[in-house]
Amino acid sequence: MLMKKIIINSLRDYKEVEKFLGELGSEEYEVVIKTITLLPLEIIKKLFALKEHIVKFHVEDKQLTYYLKSLGFCALNLPNERAKRTSKVAVAAFSREELALFLDDISQKYHRDFRHYRQEYLLRRIGYFLSRNPFESLDDFKHKVLSQRKVFEKFFLDISINVTTFFRDPMVFKVLKKHLKEEFQTLREINIWCAGCSSGEEPYSVAIMLDELGILEKSHIYSTDINSAVLQKAKNGAYSKEKYQEFLENYRLYGGTKNRFDSYFEDYGDFVIVNNKLKKHILFMEHNLLTTTVLDKFNILFCRNVIIYFDSYLREKILTLLEKSLQNDAFLILGESESIQKEHIIAVDKRKKIYKKVRG
Repeated sequence: MLMKKIIINSLRDYKEVEKFLGELGSEEYEVVIKTITLLPLEIIKKLFALKEHIVKFHVEDKQLTYYLKSLGFCALNLPNERAKRTSKVAVAAFSREELALFLDDISQKYHRDFRHYRQEYLLRRIGYFLSRNPFESLDDFKHKVLSQRKVFEKFFLDISINVTTFFRDPMVFKVLKKHLKEEFQTLREINIWCAGCSSGEEPYSVAIMLDELGILEKSHIYSTDINSAVLQKAKNGAYSKEKYQEFLENYRLYGGTKNRFDSYFEDYGDFVIVNNKLKKHILFMEHNLLTTTVLDKFNILFCRNVIIYFDSYLREKILTLLEKSLQNDAFLILGESESIQKEHIIAVDKRKKIYKKVRG
């Protein structure tokens, strides 16, 4: 049987993608995806159903390539002539003055403000981007980022750090669970904010913990991130079996059992999907901690490993926003290298970075 080659080159919305998938017959296909960067869960499920007919994917977008591979699909990054060349510019060519002007231009053009990120961190991430994308010169790099939105979006994804897992630092969840069990049973409604939620592992972990406490049904989890690509992954809630084993080990360290953890997922062979019991209590949305005012007043607020990437000015600005977002007697959880010093914030567990807002 001859393998058919299908090129998806100009599809602009998911309805067209769904229509395309619906028209696939029983033949074997090689699928080339050139312009699509995000795939919602409905499409992932349809691809899974057609998996025996789709022999391989060639994908232009690197992030989508990695995502499909992580879910067990045979996906290769689509090569092009420019991508075969090595970038001729090194991050060392950036002076601090040039970097500051470049960040000013980005802020003006795209309304994304990186000017108060730590310069060492930015230069490291820019170096990583340059190593994976060919440019003729520093001016060529700056020009393409500022004139081509698609290049900027790739650059933005590389600037954004998205390291997370289920029950990251398991003892943090174990200690927090003990406090919630003692104090939150009588609350009529519980509002939680997971700021910088990345690909969703943290809010799903929070939902599992609340379910174990019997208070998930009265809880609302607001999960935000500046990165729309990782938010789509979070909404999908689809994770590879390899990652799942890592999640399960963290859950065991937290005190859970395999059978209990399995009950929160649907098994799709090479990957799992978080079930609707958890998803219906979580709202994922794009949000910029640097420019947005208080969302609401929350009973629990997670903001872990976010502020470490900012300079002292932005750290203080964000910590003030977090404090204003807490109800009295609310819990704030920061990352292991982060801390807060505010008049009405006390440390519940300083080592685990669990804080509480007390009445003023």
